[in-house]
Amino acid sequence: MHIRHLAVITTLLILIGHTLGTFFNLYSPAGYYDTLLHFLGGAWVASFVIYFATLHSFLSYFNPRALWNVLLTTCITLSLGVVWELFEFVLARLTNTAFVANIYTDTLTDLVADTFGAFFISFFFFILIKKQYEKVQSPHTTR
Repeated sequence: MHIRHLAVITTLLILIGHTLGTFFNLYSPAGYYDTLLHFLGGAWVASFVIYFATLHSFLSYFNPRALWNVLLTTCITLSLGVVWELFEFVLARLTNTAFVANIYTDTLTDLVADTFGAFFISFFFFILIKKQYEKVQSPHTTR
């Protein structure tokens, strides 16, 4: 699976999930649905970070020893998640509306979900590329 396909799949999942969540009022105070979509959002951002980084050779995911790229991709995604949460916080303060009862707990939960989504996709992509790399590097046996 190519990272572009993963980015498209996560984009579609988020769009469909948000549409269904809004239409059927699934964004409950419990926040499980919101947390799921933040997990997918973190995965989505990470897949685009990986795609653009490998496209421009910023990260060498093709080197199987480059596990630090998983951490780097997760940190970049987390940083973008922090910017998004700051935007939500400022917007809530400026408009004097609270999207949730406890904005601090919601923010922390959203950032944790973003981080897990980013780590999951980064690690998945790392393992996938490592297996492909090892397959190419292994000597072919003939019978």
